[in-house]
Amino acid sequence: MAKMADKATRSKAQWWTMLAVPLAAVALAGFVLILATLEYWAQVAMDAIGYRLSISDEIAKTVITVGGALTVGGLALFGVRQQNLSAERRHRVDASLTLRKEIFLQVAEAASVQYQFLLSFASPDITEEDRRKMTEKIGAAFFRLQVVANETTITAMLRANEAWMKAMFSIRMLGPVPRRYEESKQRLIEIQKLARPFMIALWQYNATARKEIECRLDDDASYEKAMNAQYSRLVTFLEETKRGIVDDEPSSIHA
Repeated sequence: MAKMADKATRSKAQWWTMLAVPLAAVALAGFVLILATLEYWAQVAMDAIGYRLSISDEIAKTVITVGGALTVGGLALFGVRQQNLSAERRHRVDASLTLRKEIFLQVAEAASVQYQFLLSFASPDITEEDRRKMTEKIGAAFFRLQVVANETTITAMLRANEAWMKAMFSIRMLGPVPRRYEESKQRLIEIQKLARPFMIALWQYNATARKEIECRLDDDASYEKAMNAQYSRLVTFLEETKRGIVDDEPSSIHA
């Protein structure tokens, strides 16, 4: 949307620039026509009372030159003013887009914290106080997003947050965080599976947000499919690690 507005603004400025000279010529011709008409009717009026009106060529040339210069100068000033207004509009559009990008990046960081929050329930070393501090980094970015984003992006964000809340409550119902390594590994696998709906909603939000900040993907469906496949490989890797059948080669993660 911002890109379309900027394109329209640039197009309008270009049109005014191209039309400046033709408009000046038309205005000058009109000015000369008006002077000639006034002179004609003035002469007609003078003839009716028996008086001959005579305007020297030098005076006529001076009037036409001054009038033409004023007309062309006025149109030139008008064109400059239009260009300045167009540049100002472009600056406002660019500033607005930059602000939205910054806020969208803050939301991306907050979503990363949300994911880390879910994974924390597989680590016995992370306390509830640590999790409370993590949640403090989440809320502000989402409230900022609601101020600058469009309705479609806000809806996608709300769906992702809803999926996160459901995943969090489901993970908390798994019971206390295990302290043994093997049990902790199994808990991590369970968390990854419960977190998948949140991650899917997050990928959908990412695709929607990228459209709004003019950074769209070539194919949203391909992006979501690739991310979902990568997530499945991660879960498979964790399951194979638990069973102790993973090869030493890192390529097994991406098989």
